[in-house]
Amino acid sequence: MACVVAISLLLFSSSALATVSVVPYLNVLTLSRQSRVVPGRSDEEVRMLYLEWRAKHRHSQKSLDLDEYRFEVFKENLRFVDEHNTTANHGEHTFRLAMNQFADLTNEEYQAMFLKDFSRLRRSTSQKFSNRHRLREGDDLLDSIDWR
Repeated sequence: MACVVAISLLLFSSSALATVSVVPYLNVLTLSRQSRVVPGRSDEEVRMLYLEWRAKHRHSQKSLDLDEYRFEVFKENLRFVDEHNTTANHGEHTFRLAMNQFADLTNEEYQAMFLKDFSRLRRSTSQKFSNRHRLREGDDLLDSIDWR
């Protein structure tokens, strides 16, 4: 089985041996140590789910280190989804989670990629408003306004 996984990895990442990793080796080791086993799933099952997910979403990594890092992130996200759905089955949540095209991103990576413009917009719009038209204590308001 491990041989099939190794061959599949090489097929999906055609330039795996020709490039240098963009993820420092230390990060891969750190995430691997912190990552927990996905309860109720074997390592082979998780690896096959990852390979199927990569094929479906057309993800290919430029190095084996980066691919292993993405697999560890995927595995941690799968563990989170499985734990949430287990508690949802027991009535603790009214919704279920699933793996999507962002399943190999950490929360920090997702926020940096997709929420950075929103936070910049929020900051810039909040600076544009003044207090010039705000109601002050003691101001009298009209009972009605003719907006014609």
